[in-house]
Amino acid sequence: MPRISKITLMAAGAAVIAQAAVAGDVDYSAMSLSDLLSTPVVTSSRQEQKLSQSPSAISVITADDIKQSGAQTVAEAVSMAAGVDLRYGGQNTVGGGILGFDKLTINKIALMINGVPWENEVYSVPDFDSIPVTLSEIKRIEILKGPGSSLYGSGAMLGVINIITKDTSETQGTSVSYTGGDDRLYMGEVMTGNKIGNNFSYRFTASERSIDQTPPGTIGQNSPDMQVLPRINTTMDYKFSDGSKLNFFGAYVRVPNEDWFINEDMVDTALSYTKDSFNIKGTWQQKHGELYDSPVMTGTASLDAQDSITVADKNTAVVGANFTQQSADAAGIGGMRKQNTGGFFIDDSQKLTDKLTLDVGGRADENPVTNTQYSGRAALIYNLDDNNTLRYTWGDSYRNPNFAELYSVQQFPTNVSAFAPLGTTFTLAGDPSISGERAQMHDVGYMGKLSDEWNVSADVFVINVKNYITSTTTQYWDYIYQHYGYAIPETVSFDNLGSATEVGYTMETRYQPMEWLSTMANYTYYNYTDMSSGIGYLLTPQHLVNLQARAKFRNGISTNVQGHYTSALNSYNPAGETNYYTPPSFRVDARVGYDFKAFEHNMTFSVQAWDLFNASLQYMNPAGYDAMGSYTDMSRRLSATLACQF
Repeated sequence: MPRISKITLMAAGAAVIAQAAVAGDVDYSAMSLSDLLSTPVVTSSRQEQKLSQSPSAISVITADDIKQSGAQTVAEAVSMAAGVDLRYGGQNTVGGGILGFDKLTINKIALMINGVPWENEVYSVPDFDSIPVTLSEIKRIEILKGPGSSLYGSGAMLGVINIITKDTSETQGTSVSYTGGDDRLYMGEVMTGNKIGNNFSYRFTASERSIDQTPPGTIGQNSPDMQVLPRINTTMDYKFSDGSKLNFFGAYVRVPNEDWFINEDMVDTALSYTKDSFNIKGTWQQKHGELYDSPVMTGTASLDAQDSITVADKNTAVVGANFTQQSADAAGIGGMRKQNTGGFFIDDSQKLTDKLTLDVGGRADENPVTNTQYSGRAALIYNLDDNNTLRYTWGDSYRNPNFAELYSVQQFPTNVSAFAPLGTTFTLAGDPSISGERAQMHDVGYMGKLSDEWNVSADVFVINVKNYITSTTTQYWDYIYQHYGYAIPETVSFDNLGSATEVGYTMETRYQPMEWLSTMANYTYYNYTDMSSGIGYLLTPQHLVNLQARAKFRNGISTNVQGHYTSALNSYNPAGETNYYTPPSFRVDARVGYDFKAFEHNMTFSVQAWDLFNASLQYMNPAGYDAMGSYTDMSRRLSATLACQF
């Protein structure tokens, strides 16, 4: 694949801008701030409602946001939302969180695709690497910030990222796109959709992505630098004469090197039936790969049903139940492991007065390890007027221990080169007796329109996590400590290490001084108090700042510039003798695009830069910390994209 030089990209971008500037007028197609408050969301109550009426804090990333930002992964697309902090290792997201309590493995939030969990079964973490849909298929991404277990069960402990795809009726015709850039980056995609008769429509998408940016020391370091990720999927809809709909989704993804496995093949299918407010969905996923030269096979099968019931005047309840079977077969967890879980939930919304709404929900889940788990949420939503809303939310949530935390029997090298001749390894041991984590949150939020041009939202929250699960060193290599002075682990075990309380707040403002120009700024603050001794791997920055300016002109040109600041990270291991430090960083991303017609077809050309000024970003490396610490360096990425709609 030919390499595209930075000079070529910049020259191409300049040529496009010069050509577009001839038209010279302004495009007034940006969404108004009033429209933003009325954006429909479903993740916060499993039924459609206005963003301003959500019983939990929630952010929405639209398809246009994804396009204008120049994002090339879902992780990059959500990175500008307040309270969201995702880390990188090599190409892929491997750590962080929503509303704090960040970990190197994001094990306190749920990633979903159309409401279906998308996770790695061994570690119960969001599987960002093998997402089976492309960015161009996404209609919007909803980010629920806070406890979500009362709706979605284990995993949705502190948040949910729900990817909602476009309907097949929205993707008729054929589109082709190609992206090329630094480090042998290329992404090619073909998407085609059609309608057959009056009732049947479909979409078929095939894509391939390649990038050569795997720093030494990251997970999967024994894989080749040049990686290719092919992905195909299809969506089919059949609408019956009574208005009900049958939907089928099927996908195959090949991931040569991801955060958890190497050479992973993944097959996913889903079949759902919807009539009015009733929906029933069955899913089946199978993954096969390698972990440390040993085969790994995982699978998930689930059945989920829900309906909306009018209890009384101005009182609506969503009720539902689900059954899930997860399995994992790997030497690192002692062979085949299976779990059958089931749950029932109800979420009731009662409009008490014209201005005051009460939302109360609860869920019961049965798990073979932790037995019955209960979770709940209650919210009061008060409309000061048509444009301003106050909200109080209490939530109680949980996370069951995963297969790795329960059953690990793995040996790893210490990755300390000075001791390599000694053949030093450490053993990671699971504990079947550990308890699940639990969290409670109190959140006071405001969302409103101060003027026609100015929106503001803010949340102040307190989160308490109990039965915090982390790995702790139970035995050190005495010989190395005595002769070299380093505390090198010999045995590392999972354990519940007490509790921690976090106090924080988020603030966001959106200002639209002109119809073609919009700006956004948000700030997130975290502070931990009452932390139990030994809880040391909380990799949460105290300050997060996002800035964005976007312009869309009538001549087809659009520009987007955004900055992302993360304060320094300090983390101590449970023994307290090692300080892992990541310096503060400020990253600037930019995109310039041009929408035009050629040969009667809609075309888009864009140039995008991730970390435009090459700020020498460092992220904590989750694979094999040595005694001196280990980091992943990320560098500037320049790319250009050409897309055509037939």
